[in-house]
Amino acid sequence: MRADTSDQKSAVSTEWLPRALTKREKEVIQLIAEGLKSREIAEKLNLSAKTVDTHRAHIMDKLGLTNIAQLICYAIQKGFVTVD
Repeated sequence: MRADTSDQKSAVSTEWLPRALTKREKEVIQLIAEGLKSREIAEKLNLSAKTVDTHRAHIMDKLGLTNIAQLICYAIQKGFVTVD
């Protein structure tokens, strides 16, 4: 006789866990949250603006975010930046 584990399975399958961010993605999040534009981030990190945009897209995809406001909220919640 098998125990009913359907509750356990559904709890695990519906839980969303973000994929790990790379060190560079964390740097990009911090700079976005500080208000820098792609061009400014690119100059600071010695990247192209296109690469910064690609990092931003990967970050948003990994975290399931749809706009920059959500990204900034995430950055604040995770301690990438502080609010004075």
